[in-house]
Amino acid sequence: MSLTRLLVRDLRNLSEVDLAPNGHLNIIQGENGSGKSSLLEAIHLLSTGKSQRTHTLNHAIREGASAFQINGWIACDRGLVPVVHRREPSQSILRIAGKSVSAASELARLMPSISISPETVDLIYGSPGNRRRFLDWGVFHVEPIFHVAWIRYQRALAQRNQALKSGHHTFTVWERELSEASGLIDQFRRHYIDGLCRTVAHLLSDWTDYGELRIDYRRGWDDDAALEAHLERTRSRDKRLGFTRDGPHRADLNITVAGSPAATRLSRGQVKIVTSLLWFAQVVQISSIQGRWPVLMIDDLVAELDPVQARQYVACVETLGCQAFITMPTPDVETVVGDKDYELFHVKQGKIIPGKTGK
Repeated sequence: MSLTRLLVRDLRNLSEVDLAPNGHLNIIQGENGSGKSSLLEAIHLLSTGKSQRTHTLNHAIREGASAFQINGWIACDRGLVPVVHRREPSQSILRIAGKSVSAASELARLMPSISISPETVDLIYGSPGNRRRFLDWGVFHVEPIFHVAWIRYQRALAQRNQALKSGHHTFTVWERELSEASGLIDQFRRHYIDGLCRTVAHLLSDWTDYGELRIDYRRGWDDDAALEAHLERTRSRDKRLGFTRDGPHRADLNITVAGSPAATRLSRGQVKIVTSLLWFAQVVQISSIQGRWPVLMIDDLVAELDPVQARQYVACVETLGCQAFITMPTPDVETVVGDKDYELFHVKQGKIIPGKTGK
């Protein structure tokens, strides 16, 4: 699966961009503020319906324009599928193959994408929510029922929380529903993380001086109790709190290296490498299970990395076999990418200038 053409109008400083990437490695170079990250944002918007840079999409409309529009053509098992994301001040319009879609999850299923940026280190440094989103992203793409179970769980969670606040005696109904949905969620997560751990260990073996990396899954409540029994036992506490404290919505991943927390043992550059390898493992997992490759976007690859690490990083990306878009400052391209097969695009003042093709 790959993005064969991208047309962007009025997104941030991109007035009109027409990009024809190759199916493997695409290098986007340019100075700071030229529009490199905005190009990756366009791909992210097309594949998820959301921006990784802002929760308010109106902020992404170019100054003086009335809307932004992104058109993409995706080569997949359905053939060449056109996709549109248009943002007007009052609404977003999403279309797949000419038909309007209401759920952004339909875009995500059509074109899975992974965005890696300097903020990706929050997977290790940040809150448990970052790690849950990381895990559930992968499970969503390999277990079709997971999304249904998660929606079912969220609805029941809202109902129990309402009962806790109002004093209505409907706890048992919602606790049973929560327990059934959580059983599926926990099962899918455990199965997925087992495979992911093996893949990460294999990828990390090519990098020296790290030690054993472990990912311990914590499901969000006592391991020796079913959720229904646990919720009944902790109901008085939850009444005082006014919400359901425990459950899959409190799950976490404990990531350690050589027996110590990764956040304290590793340098910031090493954390960037490890978090990237965790996402690379997602590419491997999905491609091996689903037979299709997510689109990979890497913003500011050279940040926090020395030249040797940056070259090894690009070599690792190349072995994944997926379509990748990588941004970096102009002087670093030949030093980092070398003689690999790649397409080069130069961004200058919001415009794309095709560069030479590598190799």
